[in-house]
Amino acid sequence: MSAVFEGAPAEQAAGQRRAAARLAVILHEHRALPLIAWTVGTTGSALVGHVNAMGPAAQVQAAFDAWCAALEVCDRVETASSLGGAQRWATVVTGRVTVSITATMLPDDECRAER
Repeated sequence: MSAVFEGAPAEQAAGQRRAAARLAVILHEHRALPLIAWTVGTTGSALVGHVNAMGPAAQVQAAFDAWCAALEVCDRVETASSLGGAQRWATVVTGRVTVSITATMLPDDECRAER
């Protein structure tokens, strides 16, 4: 069984390097966009950008929309959040890397209560 997984660590590392290199390109090309947190996936070539949910809903939505427009995302998903807001998710493949953008939008009154 070890033969099946022999190349897996090397392939995973190559995928992470490809994703990290693509992130560097994305950040260089889109310097004017709002800052968001990024995660490089552990398998495959994957990146996830996380829009901070602690701002006003309009600000979170604007950041999410700006990143989606910059990355030319066509497909978006929205689900209701158990906290009363919404969870948004968008994904696009660019430069052989799957890039997803997420945003959790809380009702503005909950946002203010946290401050």
